[in-house]
Amino acid sequence: MTLLIGSGIFRPNVRFGAEYAKCANMPKMPKMIDTRKLIVKTARKLFTGRGYFKTSIRDVSREADLSTGAIYHHFKSKEEIACEIFNETTSFLLQEFENAVAKGSTSEERVYALISTMLRLADEQNEIMEYALKVNHREIIAEGKPICSSAPFEFIKEFLREEMARGGIRQMDLYTAAVSLTAMPIRFMQLKWEGLFEERFASRTDEIFNCVWAALKP
Repeated sequence: MTLLIGSGIFRPNVRFGAEYAKCANMPKMPKMIDTRKLIVKTARKLFTGRGYFKTSIRDVSREADLSTGAIYHHFKSKEEIACEIFNETTSFLLQEFENAVAKGSTSEERVYALISTMLRLADEQNEIMEYALKVNHREIIAEGKPICSSAPFEFIKEFLREEMARGGIRQMDLYTAAVSLTAMPIRFMQLKWEGLFEERFASRTDEIFNCVWAALKP
């Protein structure tokens, strides 16, 4: 088909039309999912840095460059955002801890893998670890648990119980064992967040493990 435009002749570019049709038929980006993830990521950062009660929905919308309407389209309230962040964080940590334990063939290797994982996450997923350990979740979420009673740390306690049963670590109170395993890595994270040293956590893995293993080994 040829169209007359003014005194000239316009012939549609068939190739361009085909490419346009191809692009039009391409699957669209899941914008709603991306927006929800952006809200969660932004709110987690603000809840950790400013505090939950000092962060408003308007603060989240401003930081994420979204309208408040876009946020309320995905979440009914600030508490609902907090619940999603908590559930997402605990699910993520549980999967990481399960993967770590699966890597080891001995008790010593499994304990090392757990410590290494905690420190790696503090280097690579610092916002998630800060949120998990700094925020008082019971103040935010109705009937919520503290992070130390959530699924990832219940998994660690069950892991230690099984290791004691098979003789892989010494017999002791379960909470004493859990604190022995987690307290030193967590305290190092807190020291770094307080600005007391700048090196990567991973550089301390062997030293921290040696101290932890000295407390746990049979």
